[in-house]
Amino acid sequence: MIPSLLRSVLTVMVVCLAFAGCTTKKEVEPETKGEFVFNNIKYSGACQGIASKTCKGGYDVAIMSTANIVIYNMPTAATGTFNIANGWATNPGCNTYVLVLKENGNQIASINGTLTKTGDNSFILLVNVTEFATASSAATISGSGTYTILK
Repeated sequence: MIPSLLRSVLTVMVVCLAFAGCTTKKEVEPETKGEFVFNNIKYSGACQGIASKTCKGGYDVAIMSTANIVIYNMPTAATGTFNIANGWATNPGCNTYVLVLKENGNQIASINGTLTKTGDNSFILLVNVTEFATASSAATISGSGTYTILK
């Protein structure tokens, strides 16, 4: 079961990013978009990040759509391939991990996967996830995006 702290942080981050950076479509530049596929459904929307509250110097990046995906502790390197950590861990620390908030309010977390940085603020993601309520419901999410960091 996902720790209540992680659930709260995910909800707060999605709300903060939504209010801080997505008030109108004109304010979101075309290059700050992301998309991901989960259960054969493609989601796309604004892709923005904020400074990490838990890891100094890091960023938490979200793709905001009808389902929201948050990449915690996005690597700061411009290029490279990085491992995705288990988001269900009691304390994932400063490892990169992924949480998803689905339309129905259910939460999903990474088990493992890879994140490839293709530029300073762009990435490709391939991650295995599972829903907290049914740990056996493993699925794969693939996605990509280019993000801006909100000040």
